Amino acid sequence: MTLRPTPVLLSVAFRPFFLLAAIWAAASMGLWLAALTGASWLPAPGPAWHAHELLFGVVAAAAAGFALTAVATWTGTPALAGWPLLGLVLLWLAGRLIWLITGGPTLVTAGVNLMFLPAVCLALLSRLLPAGNRRNYPLALILLVFTAAQATWYFGPAWQQLGVSAGMLTVAAMISLIGGRITPAFTRNWLRAHQRLETVRDFPALEIANVGALLLAAVAILLGMTGLTAGLTLIAAAAAAARCTGWNSGRILGEPLLWVLHLAWLWLVLGLLLNGLTGLGLLPMSLGWHALGAGTIGTILIGVMTRVSLGHTGRPLVLPQGSTFLYVLITLAALSRVGSAAFPALNTLPMLAFAAIAWFAAWIGFLLLFAPMLLSPRPDGRPG
Repeated sequence: MTLRPTPVLLSVAFRPFFLLAAIWAAASMGLWLAALTGASWLPAPGPAWHAHELLFGVVAAAAAGFALTAVATWTGTPALAGWPLLGLVLLWLAGRLIWLITGGPTLVTAGVNLMFLPAVCLALLSRLLPAGNRRNYPLALILLVFTAAQATWYFGPAWQQLGVSAGMLTVAAMISLIGGRITPAFTRNWLRAHQRLETVRDFPALEIANVGALLLAAVAILLGMTGLTAGLTLIAAAAAAARCTGWNSGRILGEPLLWVLHLAWLWLVLGLLLNGLTGLGLLPMSLGWHALGAGTIGTILIGVMTRVSLGHTGRPLVLPQGSTFLYVLITLAALSRVGSAAFPALNTLPMLAFAAIAWFAAWIGFLLLFAPMLLSPRPDGRPG
């Protein structure tokens, strides 16, 4: 019997999940902007839903796409594809659609949403454990803490801020782990390929301090230990700042695919610093969270997704014309959103609207430029 070929969209995890992450990054922001102007039809629109969907919708999809694609390379195993991948995609979609059916965070909503991250974790571990790939075990731990943060969000309105805070710190840990490895590695490779002097250094001890402090901070905040959380977050900020001193950042300013990753790291350091100071009662809470959310998360997502969409579809690592403007839009969105949080006494609605529009435009631009790559076969004819 002849087997039907796997559809291109289900041939490797980054294809459907990057597509969905971009669609939802734009659509959820559009719905949030409509809520701000009083024109939303979305059930229970509000800041809690907005934060939930950024973290446990957009980030979860992008993380699944990256991790389940990368693990095949890490372990030398076939990529997750076909029906198993479709099952994860449908599970993620069900989590988004259930809100429209139930009208809010009900037990059914929680049950459906809380299945996705553990399922991704199991798919990841099913490859890491047999291969003995211990170096990437921390990613599975991060996904489990991320799940705990999401579960906390569903305990009720009084717990939602704790869940979002823990989720944000857990995502920062994920970025610290993955971004802290790929940024210097890609920088080193690019400098060597262009025959430029490189002295890129990795700092394993600082990586442990950076990632470990953030995971402990996420657990501490779930336990209500605000002071400890602030201290651990400041330790993570210091470790992250020290790590990038060896990355030759000043030598890659002419390469957008690299400087966007370095920029995301600077947002990470700033966001962690602001959050640590917030925990000490020195700054408003929303300032640090939006530096991490709009700044760090927005920048790293679009930076990694553009690079992977090129490299893993067999295309040269050269951005299509106009792609750099996507990075500019994300940066403007982050600056505007952080600015509105920094000056709450002002009429910040125009700044909020500008931030939302710039974010929306960046992701629509991503879809216009990169969706055709995600939906079409590799030009070199290789699988994936």
